[in-house]
Amino acid sequence: MTYSGDAVKKTRFTLVRHAESLWNASGRWQGHGDPPLSQRGVGQAKDCAARFRASEERIDRLFCSDLLRTRQTAAAIGECLGLTPHPTAQLRELAIGRWTGLTREEIAERDGALLDKFDSGDPEVRPGGGETRNEIRERVRYLVERLSVAHAGEHLVRSGEHTSELQS
Repeated sequence: MTYSGDAVKKTRFTLVRHAESLWNASGRWQGHGDPPLSQRGVGQAKDCAARFRASEERIDRLFCSDLLRTRQTAAAIGECLGLTPHPTAQLRELAIGRWTGLTREEIAERDGALLDKFDSGDPEVRPGGGETRNEIRERVRYLVERLSVAHAGEHLVRSGEHTSELQS
């Protein structure tokens, strides 16, 4: 289902990547893995929230992935803005299957050819048997369209994973 582009044009989205997780700090790929924020990440989330508060921009709603690192980041923002984050699995990072929790070096040792193909940007590669870039784009675009129709004209903050997936 595709909605009219008019609603999307009337709705403002601010995209926020989650703060540093324990796995980010140790170089582990996360995918749908669910590590918490690191201590540094907790500070980053609070700093991000403070920037939102200082901007005095009106934020109407706050959405995030249902994974812990994004819920923690969104909670810090929500606390500053007096908003309750709305978590949804549709905003999860790219599913990377058997690569979840591994470092780049471990993935290269086990699945080098597939990693090279993934790194090439091919939108149909299934990293670690997970989902393709085209699949995540479809998943997130569908949600953005739905939110745009439901909240036309509002300013929505989306705290999640790879914000670049919306640009393609």
